[in-house]
This record gives sequence, structure tokens and C-alpha cells, in this order.
Amino acid sequence: REGLIQVMRNMLAAPEQFDWLATRLEIARKLRNDPAFHQGWAERSAELDAAITARLRRQKQAGRLRDDVPSAVLHIYLDLVLDGLVARIASGEDPKNLTAVLDLVEASVRQQTPADN
Repeated sequence: REGLIQVMRNMLAAPEQFDWLATRLEIARKLRNDPAFHQGWAERSAELDAAITARLRRQKQAGRLRDDVPSAVLHIYLDLVLDGLVARIASGEDPKNLTAVLDLVEASVRQQTPADN
């Protein structure tokens, strides 16, 4: 509902709640070795991807997101940022630094207005 950047901001609000790196590594291991897990993950991922795609489309239609980059590229970009954020949280990066990075990411996907130039 709130978008990937807000999900990442929520992660930074309480980074100690999860063992992010171990969780990501366990998911990767199970995806390679557990067909039932892989199937369930693929189904859930498809649902999440559809929700993200729909949100990006709505945000573009509302003029909030830049329109010079395809939504699919924005989606991959945000996924890559999420992966990097998880790695940085796991390594103990200061959440204040990561919040500033998310501000930069958000600005990079937003539609520029004449006042921004």
C-alpha cells in the first residue's frame, strides 16, 4: 500500500527486529534446494510484483513518478536498493545514513517539477 521506499523506511525504524542477512541467505538456500518452497515463493513474489507494478502505474498516472524510465526498470531499481539496504542493515550501517540514501533514491524516482530545477 505504501510503496517499496516506505517499506524500506519501516525496516530502518527497527533494524534489530530481524537477522536480515541470515534470513536472505536462508531464503536463497531454500529456493535452490526446496521445490515446494520455491513454488510458494514464486507465487507470493508474483503477487507482490503485481502490487508493485500496479502502484508504480498509479503513481505515474498521477504524475508523481518520472515518466522517462519504464516502470519495469524502476521496479528492478527499487528491488536492487532493497537488496543493498538489507546487506547494509546486516553489516551494522547507521540507519541515519541509510535514511539519507533512501531520501536520495526517492528523489531519483520522483517526477521533477520546474521548481526542482
